[in-house]
Parts: sequence; structure tokens; C-alpha cells
Amino acid sequence: MGRHYFTCRPGKAIFIPVASLRRAPRMPQPTILPNSGRQAAISPDIALQVQQYQQSKGLPLEDAVREAGKEIVILQETGKNVGGGSYGGVIEVQVQGRKCAAKKLHETFTGRDVPRRDRAAMVERFENECRRVIYLSHPNIVEMIGIHFDRATRLPTLVMELMNVSLYQHLENNPKPSSVPLSTKYSILRDVASGLLYLHSLPPPLGPIIHRDLTAKNILLNLGSKVVAKIADLGQAKTDPVYATRRQMLSMSPGNQLHMPPEARVEDPVYNASLDVFSFGVVVLHTLTHEWPDPDKGSSGGRQKKASS
Repeated sequence: MGRHYFTCRPGKAIFIPVASLRRAPRMPQPTILPNSGRQAAISPDIALQVQQYQQSKGLPLEDAVREAGKEIVILQETGKNVGGGSYGGVIEVQVQGRKCAAKKLHETFTGRDVPRRDRAAMVERFENECRRVIYLSHPNIVEMIGIHFDRATRLPTLVMELMNVSLYQHLENNPKPSSVPLSTKYSILRDVASGLLYLHSLPPPLGPIIHRDLTAKNILLNLGSKVVAKIADLGQAKTDPVYATRRQMLSMSPGNQLHMPPEARVEDPVYNASLDVFSFGVVVLHTLTHEWPDPDKGSSGGRQKKASS
């Protein structure tokens, strides 16, 4: 299956390359004409995926096609776990022979013991991440490949490019600061800064976007002759409050407390781009020292002392 959006009209299907849409802040409005007496020129697998999406959302077919007007993919699981994210585990899958990473919602959020309203809210948050990421196009943001809807659960799975390792894992695998060249660390941090600048500079209504959970665990690396770093896991990301409504800003508390500035730990905080800048500073210290930030150990001459030396 090619990389496309689709819009169905009597007698033919029009395929629009995703690349031509990613820079547009607004999504096109695909339509399918009811009672046309003609079958849409899309594969049965994709038609089934759209049908499952329609049933899970309780939408008319036209609205379901419009809502699911993103790239829907058919995948094959390999059974290999490759990490985790804000909402669930990440496994390795294959899409048309290409190895990819697929982020699934954790059953903690979607199990039968979870109230239906809470389950629906979590699925909606996850789908919002999918909608957000599909428009992003930057060499230092992990690329989204598509969306897969599970046949049994009807839950969405976010399919992304597969990276070699997280920055956190890379630092853990090389515990001595001297084991990773300073030039490589500089290149990694520059890539992260470039990705953040892209997110913060996006015009409305798509952006600006605040990541809110930037840590070494959410920075992925492709290792080779030149190490490339990409920002991942936008599950906590939010539109900048300057452009966001109050409803958009009401959400779960953002990520790791050790990466948050003091002003973000108060009751009813306001998040803006400075939150990511502070987190980036913590990532810089982590990358230079190979030590996970831990203020509690600073008084005993532990990691914080090492980070500040």
C-alpha cells in the first residue's frame, strides 16, 4: 500500500501523497458519496479498517472517512518489544516488509475494569497524538508511518519509523562519559534543539507545540557513521497556551518531575515553551555526565555534584 490519504468519488479514488499535506496546518476534507452504487477503489483491508474505526466511534460513514483520513496501514507483529511510551508499550512490526515501531495503548488504560468514560478519554488522547504527529515533518522528529486499528479491540496503534536505541539506553550502555565522543554528544544535542525549535515554531492551529516530557528516554538515535537524534513520544505534547483553549489545556500532569522547572510543579501551572527549554538543559547535563538527574543525591556528593563539576 502506498503512502496516501484517500478520498472516494463515484467510479474512482483520488490518492493524495502525505508529503504534500504535512506542511498544511489544516487537514483536507475527504468525502465518500453515499448511495453512489459504486464501490470505492480501496483495498478490502483498508475498507475494513475504516469500518472498524466507524463502529468504534459511532459515526456516520462520511464522518468516519473524514476522521480516519490519515494513513491507515496493515501491519504484522514480530513479537519483539522495543520500548515504551506515555500510554503503552512499543513493539516491532512489519509494514510491507519494512521494520517499524508500533505504539499500543496499555491495557491498564483500556481494560474492562476501566470505566467506559475514562477509557474513551484515553483513546481520544492517543488518537490526538496520532493526528498531531502525522502533520509533523522534520529530520529530528520521529516519522509517523501510519495508523492501524486492531481487528479485535478496535483500538488504534501508532506506527512509526524504527530507531536503533534511545539516548538513555545509549548512555547506559556507555557508562563512562569519555566512551562517547564530545563531538557525538554535541551532534545529538544539536539535533534535539533543532527538533524543539521546529515544534515551538509551528504556526497555529497546529502549533506551537510543547513536548512537556523531554527526557533521554524520549530521544531516539540512529547509530551509524553519523549519529542522528530524533524527538519521540509526543503523547504529553500540547498546543502552546497562547493558542489553546482551557479545555485543551486540562490534561494529565506532564512527564518526569526531575525534568520540570519549579514553576511547573505548583498547583494549576501554565505550561509554555520554557518548560521544554528547562528539560533540554537537564538532558544536556545527563548527556555530558551519563548520570540520570537525581537532586536527592546532591547533598551527599552524588550525581548532582558530578553534573555541576
